[in-house]
Amino acid sequence: MMECPKCRIRLTGALDQCPLCGSPLEGTPVPSPYPCLPVQRASKRSQLILAAATVAALVAWIVICFVLSVSVPIGLAVVAALALNYIFARNLMVHSPNALRAIKRYFLVLMMMALLWFAATGSTIACTFVIPAISITAILFDVVLLILLGNRMVEEYAKYLLHDIVFGAVPPLLILTGCVSWPPLTWACPVLAALMVAGLAISSRKTVANEARKLFNA
Repeated sequence: MMECPKCRIRLTGALDQCPLCGSPLEGTPVPSPYPCLPVQRASKRSQLILAAATVAALVAWIVICFVLSVSVPIGLAVVAALALNYIFARNLMVHSPNALRAIKRYFLVLMMMALLWFAATGSTIACTFVIPAISITAILFDVVLLILLGNRMVEEYAKYLLHDIVFGAVPPLLILTGCVSWPPLTWACPVLAALMVAGLAISSRKTVANEARKLFNA
């Protein structure tokens, strides 16, 4: 039976790398007692439904723009957001990543949509509440996962942790635009990001250093 020297788990089947950490397995391969089944992908029908729903939303938005005389920047921002959402959702259907990666990626999509909204409208709501709320939610989500998974979270999702640390720096930069009407929520983002970094430095310093070398030396 094959064994991962790092995770200390035993595996059967035709595997040469650990599915958790990617380390080479040691030992003698043993056939899996379960049949090898093909990975299930989203059907073409599901992809067509997604495309049709996106087109319907775009048509509805264009009609709304004409009826309500929506400004061109706002109209284009919503069109870009719908297109971005379609690309992301279709990517999930085709590649079927695990649930945590899907959630972490969607935080990126939401942040990009919010930034598009702000770029098109200069909205104080986007700057003051929406963008900081996305940042805080993403960071707190990481903190919960770090508590539950420990070093495994760092090893498997290091680049997403880095994304969320960067998220913490985005809202304070928006203060320079003069569009933030209530700063406390904005300043909470870098504070939470700094606390998460401090926690990582204390509890997972070696693992963080190893993953940083992998990310920046690749």
